[in-house]
Amino acid sequence: MTTTDRLAAHDTRRYMAGGAEVFARMWSGRDPLILVLHGWGSRGERWLPVAAKLAETGHAVCLPDFPGFGESPPPPAPWSVEDYARAIDGVVSELRSSGAVIVAHSFGARIAVRLASSGRAGVRAMLLMGAAGLRPRISVKRKLFARAARAGNAVFALPPLRPAADLARRALYRMAGSMDYYLAQGVMRETFKLVIDEDLADDMRAVSVPTTLLWGALDRSTPLQDGRRMAELISGAELKVIDDATHALPYARPDLILTETAALIARVGRA
Repeated sequence: MTTTDRLAAHDTRRYMAGGAEVFARMWSGRDPLILVLHGWGSRGERWLPVAAKLAETGHAVCLPDFPGFGESPPPPAPWSVEDYARAIDGVVSELRSSGAVIVAHSFGARIAVRLASSGRAGVRAMLLMGAAGLRPRISVKRKLFARAARAGNAVFALPPLRPAADLARRALYRMAGSMDYYLAQGVMRETFKLVIDEDLADDMRAVSVPTTLLWGALDRSTPLQDGRRMAELISGAELKVIDDATHALPYARPDLILTETAALIARVGRA
């Protein structure tokens, strides 16, 4: 079956899990299940070509949209990492898989680490790319941004400047590297704050499954220093740095996802 056939052959399902609706794309196949978790601001649809290629291995593949992204409506209240982990665990439980290999990018890696550290979803191995999960240090840039934001709110509250307030705020958030927060609306903005405030270092120390970390050397969203620290925190983790890659590594190098996932599946199959 070709990749085009696999794209057409997948099913779509909706689950009630963790108190929210989760839309997922599914390919049938053998265990271990390959669970693909997208990043913040992304959606499963962007991963369809990769998921279809993974399905060509004959393994079952699950590609969910996190609540608040893609085809999944926002959660009923601001969610934490734990809330998202509970929802994804609920979806995997419905699938009755005997084990899962997680392929996760950025925010999705937060959920993967929480699941693996707590022994849920039958996680047997993880491929994490540009993984988030460590609380960022408060840099001089962020301190200046906070001061500028406070000053800007006061200045643009003046009636003559109110029409330009949103444009100025957008420029400020872009300079600070906080566009995800700016673009989030309603419950998702509060969810974003809950998620990024959580440091998963202790969860990483509790991970005991084989883990490969793929990192772009030019990644500015989750800098390489985070990858090096994660490699130290997760027992036995292997860090592989891709010299010319950015945070968009999964989209630029899908071939690496396929080869590294195959290697992990072979590894857990021998265990």
